[in-house]
Amino acid sequence: MIEPTNPEETALQLELKKLEIKEKKYYLRQGIKQKEKEEESKMMVDKLLVLNYLITASMIDESKSLIGTDHVYKPVFEEEEIWILKSKIFELVKKL
Repeated sequence: MIEPTNPEETALQLELKKLEIKEKKYYLRQGIKQKEKEEESKMMVDKLLVLNYLITASMIDESKSLIGTDHVYKPVFEEEEIWILKSKIFELVKKL
């Protein structure tokens, strides 16, 4: 770098350095914000997948299944509970 010969050039270079630092800080903050948004989106997708899994989960209905026969499955949740889970899914999709 060329050394300035007068005070005006020194002040100008100092201001230029300050602007460069501000620019780097700005881009750093923007990068952090973008990363936070990406993480939030991933979290939303994970929530959607878990809720979807809960809706589709089933268990063996022991009252209707006999030993040595095919198992009869029933949903883990009642119909009202499934509607609540679906409404939660719709809320999360709206936020995306």
